[in-house]
Amino acid sequence: MTNIELNNVSVKLGDNLILDSVTLALPEGQYQLTGKNGAGKSTFLQLLSGLIMPSSGSLNVDDRPDLVADSIQIPDNMTITTVFSLYDKYQRCDTTQRNQLVDAFQFSDCLTATVGKLSQGNQQKLKLILALSGNGHWLLLDEPFNGLDSTSAATLNHILAETNRPLIVIDHSEQLTNLRPRRKLHIGDQSIALV
Repeated sequence: MTNIELNNVSVKLGDNLILDSVTLALPEGQYQLTGKNGAGKSTFLQLLSGLIMPSSGSLNVDDRPDLVADSIQIPDNMTITTVFSLYDKYQRCDTTQRNQLVDAFQFSDCLTATVGKLSQGNQQKLKLILALSGNGHWLLLDEPFNGLDSTSAATLNHILAETNRPLIVIDHSEQLTNLRPRRKLHIGDQSIALV
């Protein structure tokens, strides 16, 4: 089953052409997205999640994915419980799974804090908890290990090994060890290919 289809998709940001007439069909699976810095990896995930639109061509994603990326901003003055309440209100997550993730990432002490008071690692945990408990079919992870200590990185690897959700992950840290079976996508020269 193909859930992501790009048909002659181009993405231009300002004067910078990121993708040029890309046609690609991705069946469900787990993918690691590789490419040089500035090649457009994060832009590709933002495109799939609907944060940016193609300049031309057509994109079909069966269900809006859940994205973990540094580009996702949550107001600094919002408490974690308020963030969770907003997600609950819009039915964006599985609360049972979210509570399990809060425990797995040892995040319960942070629930009354505001986002701005969280360390980089705890902000990353928050984004991971929201995405991993989200209702989107695909999971898009942009450098998910950034800011995580070794215990949290091991927890994330375990969670990813157990998930049945299709996903695309960017990881330069080489901490990603447990995707099964993992396919590679490579972005470069304004194109994307399965390798």
